[in-house]
Amino acid sequence: LAVQAPTFEPSGIVWHSRLQEFIIVGDQGDLCTLSASGETATCYDVGSYDLEGITIADVASNIVYLAVEYAPALLEFDLTTGALTGKSWSLSSWMTTNSSSGVEALTFVPNGDSSIVESSHGGLFYVGSQYDGKIYVFDVDTATSGSVSFVTSFQVKSGYTDLAALSY
Repeated sequence: LAVQAPTFEPSGIVWHSRLQEFIIVGDQGDLCTLSASGETATCYDVGSYDLEGITIADVASNIVYLAVEYAPALLEFDLTTGALTGKSWSLSSWMTTNSSSGVEALTFVPNGDSSIVESSHGGLFYVGSQYDGKIYVFDVDTATSGSVSFVTSFQVKSGYTDLAALSY
């Protein structure tokens, strides 16, 4: 269901090279697509989620992955249907949040481009935390809801916690 988003507060953006669109998520559960020229936009109400990050794992598909801030999780969204697919992956076993900071960033790094480890699922999801300033790395089986493995985490810079964005 496409909706207007008059109070849209953008918090994450990714460029979809095949669709030639920016895809933007917001704090009130909005997801909007925007042409490169900025002339057309379609917005969707994803639900009552504070969305803070978005990434694409496979540019050949119309699937994007969304990061939820306060209940650390990834959600799968289909741009073709304009709706969540029902697949999700909880990250709460590894990531801590509080009422004012949590997951703040998301990106996908394909196999061959990460020095950490190769994934049997095509790449790794990097999730940034505003709570502790760490980047958490996960191996997510996107074919199976809930199937996620923690790989590692690292601090960008000691003493800094306000990590706000990631891109690859």
